[in-house]
Amino acid sequence: DATNQKFPLFRRARRRAYEVMLQPGEALYIPALWPHNARAEEFSVSVNIFWKTLPESMYWKKDLYGNRDPKPAEEALNLLEKSAQMLRSENLHGESLPEHFVRFYTFKGASMYKENAD
Repeated sequence: DATNQKFPLFRRARRRAYEVMLQPGEALYIPALWPHNARAEEFSVSVNIFWKTLPESMYWKKDLYGNRDPKPAEEALNLLEKSAQMLRSENLHGESLPEHFVRFYTFKGASMYKENAD
């Protein structure tokens, strides 16, 4: 189906997923950075609470509850977005990289980024 074609790893992730049904008065703790999805079967009220676990200098001054990504992470993600835009931008002569060059350097950058994480 279309979901599996667009997101080939979805099926594997779905097999590993936890599924719970909360009853009135129950709560669920989801650790930081865990992808999740919630669906209400009927009317409900949800409350999110974020715990700041990093040094205060890692958070934005106006981010009282730690909802935003930490400063270094947000800045790095912004640089990634900017680099992706740069690969597609035109130079002073109105020229831009061909699509196969854009793909090559996008994957090269992703590989370098992944190596840094390992």
